[in-house]
Order: sequence, then C-alpha cells, then structure tokens
Amino acid sequence: MWYKQDSISSSGSAVIFLLLSTLGPVFSQETPPDVGMYMWRVIVGSCSRTCGPSGIRLTLVICTNPQFCTDDEKLYTHDDIVCRNRGLPRPMAPPEVCNRIPCPGGWIVGEYGDCSSYGKRTRDVYCEQRPIVNMEALYTASLGEPRRASDSACIAPKPSTIQECSLAPEIATPLVSHQDAFYAVGQEGCIHHGRQLSIDAVIVAGSPMPTLTWTLADSTELAVNETSGRARVLANGTLVVANVKDRDDGIYVATAKNEHGKDMKMSKITVV
Repeated sequence: MWYKQDSISSSGSAVIFLLLSTLGPVFSQETPPDVGMYMWRVIVGSCSRTCGPSGIRLTLVICTNPQFCTDDEKLYTHDDIVCRNRGLPRPMAPPEVCNRIPCPGGWIVGEYGDCSSYGKRTRDVYCEQRPIVNMEALYTASLGEPRRASDSACIAPKPSTIQECSLAPEIATPLVSHQDAFYAVGQEGCIHHGRQLSIDAVIVAGSPMPTLTWTLADSTELAVNETSGRARVLANGTLVVANVKDRDDGIYVATAKNEHGKDMKMSKITVV
C-alpha cells in the first residue's frame, strides 16, 4: 500500500474543501493519465480550536500521482476510484479530538469592603474557569459549570485586591493600668500631690494619619513630642505630667484630627 502523510495548516471541513480547490487540476474517473506511480496522500489538518470542548482535527486523503506534480506546492489529484482500481486501499482517516483543554478563566471581582483603621479596604478577587465535560466524546463534549480555579488559570493580569481609602480619626479608650496613677483617656481619676500623671491616647483609626494634640487643664495645647513645664506628650501619644500640683486639677482633652474630621476624648482628673 502506497500513501504519503503530510501536515498542513487547516481548520475544519470548510478549510479542507478549500484546500481541495487549490491542489491543482482533478482528473476524472474516465480520463486518468495512466502513467507513473499512483498513491494516497494523507494531509493532516490543524486543530479547529485552541481550547474548549469542540476541538476536532480532520484529515484529507487524496489520490495523486507525483509524476504530475510540476510544482512542490501543487498536487494533481484524481478521483479515489483511480487509486482503488489499482489495488490501493484507502487509508482510514477518521476525525480526532484535539486541544480538549479548559480555556483560560476569567477574574471574578467582588465589592470593596469598609475602610479599615489603617486606610485600606479590600475585596475578593478570584479566577473562575469552566471545565470540559465528556472530554473524549467527538461531538458531545460540553462545558461544565464555572468553578473557582487557581490564579494561574487566568492569563489576564489580576485586578487589585487592596485600595487606599480615607477615614475620619478615632481615639480608643484603652484598659486602665493602676500603677503610679495611670488613667485611660475618657475616664475620671484621682491622683495624689507629687505623683506622676499619665493618660494614654491611642489612635485606632484615621486615614490620612491624624495628628494628635492634648489640651491641659490650664488650656495649654501640646502636640506629640512637645513639652510645657512639667507636662510632655510622648511619641506614642501618652500625656505625662510630673510632680502633680493642685493647679493640675481639671479636664484633659485628647484630639485627633485629619482632613475628614476629628475625634475627642476627655479625662477629668482630681488632685487630692
């Protein structure tokens, strides 16, 4: 049995029919040139799809005689019966499945959540892909229901999951530590003469980062790392007043402020 197999770029039966029309003159059953060596030529087409459930590769089998090929890019073809009458069984060339792989997925993008205390908000972003059902079936394969897949299954850049956001300030009221008259902002307390007063102020929210100031009982205002007499504000926002006296009795106010608003917490201190 004589046949030759080639590979060309074609896609689907429509392309194969087009290919036949470009191969050169076709000799009819009644007028085949009776010279030379007749043979079957097998031309394998490319896959009709690059992914998904419907990829099929078709193969073209033609009867030809190489002696009538005057150009490497042209073939002289004959009706199949010309080769059959010369005892050449036609090669089998059934359609084949090909490229039956899931196509790249797509990104599913959720809504952004609330702005966090550090000026960020997040959203859920994941890749979704549809699997192939009954993959090996020639004509009945199909797409399954979408399902969550690894990020590598999506070829497009992944959308951002984090976004900057703006938030008004908020000062927390921390737990009280009763050591040397330590009071939390927003609470009342008593302190003896000569002791050191410490009041904590913790900014738990705000974007851009708020500025913190303290207003003392005598209306003096202090920013972080500033000092006035016996009072100073530490880098962490804690107000410290050393060697407390009667005139330190009163209201102390912590204020956090940014362009979106402000928050205030007060402590009433009694010197005894």
